[in-house]
Amino acid sequence: MLPKNTRYSRVALGYDADDKIRYVTAFARHSEYNQSAVAAAPREVRVVSTTATAGQTVSVMINVDAMGDESVYGFSLNYDTTKLSNPVVTIGTAGGGVASNPTQPGKIGVSVSFGGGTIAVGNNQTLVKIQFTVAGAASGTTPLTFGDSPTPREVASAPCESPCQVMVLPTTFTNGMVTINAAPTAANVSFSGRVLNGQGKAVAKAQLTMTNSQGEKFYARSNGFGYFKFTEVEAGETYIITVKSKQYRFAAQVVNAGQDVTDLIFIAESEQ
Repeated sequence: MLPKNTRYSRVALGYDADDKIRYVTAFARHSEYNQSAVAAAPREVRVVSTTATAGQTVSVMINVDAMGDESVYGFSLNYDTTKLSNPVVTIGTAGGGVASNPTQPGKIGVSVSFGGGTIAVGNNQTLVKIQFTVAGAASGTTPLTFGDSPTPREVASAPCESPCQVMVLPTTFTNGMVTINAAPTAANVSFSGRVLNGQGKAVAKAQLTMTNSQGEKFYARSNGFGYFKFTEVEAGETYIITVKSKQYRFAAQVVNAGQDVTDLIFIAESEQ
């Protein structure tokens, strides 16, 4: 019979043939497992704060300081679904096997088992990595906080033969954050060139219209020597440029804005 005045909890201790987590009942006396004991515990599970770029993915490490008697880790991590999504959990360099529960929006449950063995003694070991997709419009800092749903926060010792008991080990859980930087904007380029008639002479005051794939229009006009220039052209777009003149007709040209273009030549096909 388990002693009185005991806190009971279910602790994941591995996986069965169907990859379902097995549980045992573990206990720790209130005098041994309380807030002061946790605060003073040398064991720690922490989120390693990191930076990310909007519209990309970010990998967040969950690191541990271990005393070498830890066999099972369990916790849930809370995140803001407007900034982070699609969490994918992979095992870290500390070893063991991992199971995750992503069924609750904004929460990811994680259980790591060392299969009856224990983690090595040492600090700053990577227990798991959690990859998130960062929203394209996200910016600023977003917290990653530990919780108890769907997987409770617990660290337990290795299973052993009766009368030995599995112990819930006092552990500090430390939150972290992701700092999100705005996605880099595409560099602008410029288009320039000259408008000529059929004899190769400059055509002044011709109106040039540049249209992008969204139908937005931009305008330029040739000077007295026939030269024109479009500035602040968004890179990566494809544009159609047409020329309108009182005297001449010109064929349209399609231009890709991969880099600056300085040799666009429009030669009149016929007179009006």
